[in-house]
Order: sequence, then C-alpha cells, then structure tokens
Amino acid sequence: MSGAMTRTSRESVRGLGQEGAQEGPQEGAKEGAKEGGPLARFIEAARRRVAETLTGVERTRATDWDGLAEAIRSGAAYLAQGSVYSYLRARTGMAGPRLFQDEGFAFALDICKWEGFACAAQDLILILEGDLRAMDLGPRDRLEESLVALYEAALAREPAPAHRAKQGWSDVIAEFRLRLADALAAPPRKAEDISAATARRLMQHAPVEEAIRVSDIGMVLNNVGFRFVDYKRRMREDIDYPAIAAAIAARASDAP
Repeated sequence: MSGAMTRTSRESVRGLGQEGAQEGPQEGAKEGAKEGGPLARFIEAARRRVAETLTGVERTRATDWDGLAEAIRSGAAYLAQGSVYSYLRARTGMAGPRLFQDEGFAFALDICKWEGFACAAQDLILILEGDLRAMDLGPRDRLEESLVALYEAALAREPAPAHRAKQGWSDVIAEFRLRLADALAAPPRKAEDISAATARRLMQHAPVEEAIRVSDIGMVLNNVGFRFVDYKRRMREDIDYPAIAAAIAARASDAP
C-alpha cells in the first residue's frame, strides 16, 4: 500500500492528535460487530468503574451548553480517530509500524483525522437532535441556528489544524448547515445511516491508493456504523437529555 503523502506543516500536533494516539489503539482492538455486543459494553462499563474507583473521579454528565459542546468534541475525536487507526492498522498489517513512522504518511494521516473529526461532530449533533426530537427545542429556524452554534463551539474547543490555518472551518460549517436543514425537514435517521458521512470523509482523506478506497469503503461503512451505534448508547449515559434539551431550547429562544 502506498500513502497519499499529503504535505502539511511540520508543527507538532496538539489536542486532537494526542487523543488519537491514546484512544485509537484501544478502539482498534474491537472490530466490526463485536463493538456493539453485550460483552464489549460490559467490559467498557467495568473499565470505567475501576477507573473511577482508582482515581476517585466520577464521570460527569453534560447538563449545560458548555458540557454538551465538550461531549460533542470528545466524542467526535474518539470516533474519528479510533476508526481511522483501526482501519489503517488492519489494512497495513505488518508494514504498519514502519508506515506510521513515515513523515509523508503521518502528515496525510493527520489531515484524515482532523477532517474525520469535523464530520463526526456533525454526525453526533444530528444523532442527538433525532434523539431529542420529541422534546420542545424551540421553533425550527431558531433551533437550526442554535445547533449550528453548537457545532461551532465544539470545533472551537480544538486548536485549528495546520492545514486549515488560513481557511478555518468555514466550509464544513456551511456544509453542516445544509445537512441540518435537510435533517430537520425529515424523520430522524438511524445512527449508522448518519455516520456514513464520517466513514466516507475518512476514506476520502485516508493515505491509501484510490483502488483501495473503492474496495474498502463497504467495510469502513460497516465498522464506523457499529462504532456510532455503540457510542449513541454512551451518549445517553453521558448526556442529561432533559437538561440539555432545556439548554438548547433556551439558546434557541435567544437566537436572532
């Protein structure tokens, strides 16, 4: 396999890149359908309980606007990077360790992670909105502005990546506005269907040859879909839905 060798600045990767180095390998161990299974959920719940006991720190639930923005940010980083690391380790096999040390490959991977992160944040907000659809979130036009503001807030919690230093996130924010308008005009969709956007964005930027993108897209769609379905269950634990619905409605009522 040859990398796309996209060039980016050689500045050290902060924030999102650090999370990927820590979370990607953990997530990569659980492939395909195993990730949504009861055993995987049991192990994850046990791991969290042990961590809370050892550190004395309990997991906090998102109950306000800032907490929700952070939940979207951290979830998007977790999903995008876990997905791309898992895929590339499986695809590169024994050559993986050498490729991950290659500068060109690493630069292309960095772009892939960031672009996947931005799309995953969109998908998580669309999934959340579908979950909250039955609650009173305010008039649709104001709700739309509120959720776009949430997306902007989630992106702003990370430093701008080097390859977007000049343009920022303006194009993906405009993209999300269009996706959100379509979503609000239709019945809520399943998490695995929404997350296809993240899967396709990751494959668009993955440092692999075009023929490999075409042959592997089905596998990646399934893998990413399973991850998002599993993470949706986690969101319901980590986010206080009634409190968040009230926070979104309050923000929507203040929208121009």
